[in-house]
Amino acid sequence: MDGMNSNACSADGRGQKRDIGGVVQKVLAPGYTERRQRRAGKGIRRLECYPDLNHTTSAERRAMTQAERKAKQRQREQTERERLTYRSDEWRQFCDRDTLPRKAGASWEDMPALVLRELADNACDAAQGKGAWIESVIIYDAAWWCIGDHGGGIAPDEVERKFSVNRPMESTKHIRLPTRGMLGNGCRVVAGYAAIERLPIMVESRSMRTVLRVDNTTGRTRSVRQTPIEPLVGTRIYLPLVRELAIDGVEELAEKTLALADPRPDASNYSGPSSPWWYSARDLLTLLATTQAGVTVGDVVHDMGLKMPQGVPNGPAAEATAEQAAALLTALRDKNNCVAEKKIGCVGKDAFSDCYPGYALVSTTRKKPGDVEVPAVVEVWARCDGWKRRGRMHRWKPIKPIHSSIARPCYPVSTYHPVRGACIYTVIASNITVLRQGRAGTG
Repeated sequence: MDGMNSNACSADGRGQKRDIGGVVQKVLAPGYTERRQRRAGKGIRRLECYPDLNHTTSAERRAMTQAERKAKQRQREQTERERLTYRSDEWRQFCDRDTLPRKAGASWEDMPALVLRELADNACDAAQGKGAWIESVIIYDAAWWCIGDHGGGIAPDEVERKFSVNRPMESTKHIRLPTRGMLGNGCRVVAGYAAIERLPIMVESRSMRTVLRVDNTTGRTRSVRQTPIEPLVGTRIYLPLVRELAIDGVEELAEKTLALADPRPDASNYSGPSSPWWYSARDLLTLLATTQAGVTVGDVVHDMGLKMPQGVPNGPAAEATAEQAAALLTALRDKNNCVAEKKIGCVGKDAFSDCYPGYALVSTTRKKPGDVEVPAVVEVWARCDGWKRRGRMHRWKPIKPIHSSIARPCYPVSTYHPVRGACIYTVIASNITVLRQGRAGTG
């Protein structure tokens, strides 16, 4: 039996197991303890070669005095204070290819068309009905896009600031109204795209031609060259017709923006005030906080087209509190009713002449947190670019560019159905007007 137990016990590299009195004990091989001590000694010597790797043992920590512990704590705090602080400004998102689409509200593939559209939108605002256009021209033996208007022009010393991405966003469009272009950052989108693509921006206005370059690292816009030119009316802004800006049809969105700025007889525009039902208390507080110095709460209310309620404090707008903004919003809502969705206007069926014979309109109201009611009007224009014959017993299948309830083109029933199509739609809401275009698939 003893022999069986002895055979059952296995030996390892460090020693062997023996059965002594029915208890298995491990017997270390000769010299095992000495080898461990030698390896431990080598480790200690290695640490002595690299003092930075030594750590304070528990015995040493217990031996430290109170003064030494405080000195070490002060050293750690000083190290924390000496660390560098890095700042990331909001304008950098305009100079980065990954973040510019989020600021502009479009994908990078649509950015060239959106840049031309932003310039056309600004030209319409500056022209105020006096005329705006987009065309391709040749300057210095190179092709350029020219977006022009017959407005008041831009002062030469204001051109750099106008197309600067690292300036604060300044706009008169913070008041919510269902009008064209309500974001107020169009020039910064154009400057950011030019910085990413390393393109110049050329501006002609008030007898001066200015060539700009935007640095995508610093966000600084500098004037490369200024030369006098013949007097002209309004402003001309030029972008090189290269790369994605040279794609066929890239100017179509800008042309449609110009068309919408010249309303047809069946169009209707909203001429009323900004409704307090289009704001939450936080929205109104943000609007008050973004005003300039010296502007009062009453000035902001009058800018909205409303009357200042009685009993509401009329102090500096930038110093208003959340409680004051909530009380002001409640008082304004008591005096003003909600605006019906069909009263905010529409572009009309004839906006694009006969290019899009299919037309549909839907109006709706979206409710948002804070008892906000946002009316919206969705209009769709569609056309068919190709037909394919089906059997005599099959009817024509309509294009469905967005939703079947708002995309029923006015085509007669036929034994053919469309295989290619195009659509364009606008969304008119209380705080933004969106213009998009795309391909319409068959339903």
